[in-house]
Amino acid sequence: MPRHAQPKLDHTILEMAVRGYEAERDRISAAMAEIRTQLGQHGPGRTITAATGADHKAPKKRTMSASARARIAAAQRARWQAYKKAKAEPEPAKAEKPKKRRLSAAGRRAIQLATKKRWAEYHKARKQAAKAKAKPRAAAKKPAAPEGMTATAAV
Repeated sequence: MPRHAQPKLDHTILEMAVRGYEAERDRISAAMAEIRTQLGQHGPGRTITAATGADHKAPKKRTMSASARARIAAAQRARWQAYKKAKAEPEPAKAEKPKKRRLSAAGRRAIQLATKKRWAEYHKARKQAAKAKAKPRAAAKKPAAPEGMTATAAV
């Protein structure tokens, strides 16, 4: 049998699975019905009073007096009037920005010279550090053999 092929499901196994799911559905439905009765509902979204038909009246619609509507309308008109007035007023003139400062030729030249001086000092310090680092190597060389001894004489 190839590796990727799955064994065929037996018809009885599928029937058993369906029965198991139906039993679980019935159990869940019973639990939901019990909870609904505790909440006072007979069906989804229906209360006991609506189901029994004891109270068919719709809730009384609340109305507003004419004077109350007039007060609300006047207040809204006042708000709009204030908004339009604020919008119509020109914004206060903003203070002018000061003119952009420009660097003079002499100032630019001074900055250039100072920068060149700083870089020259930096490079000088780097050279001195390189020389100082190179000197200990020269001192680490072995001293030359004394004049009377050669490599053949020492053996």
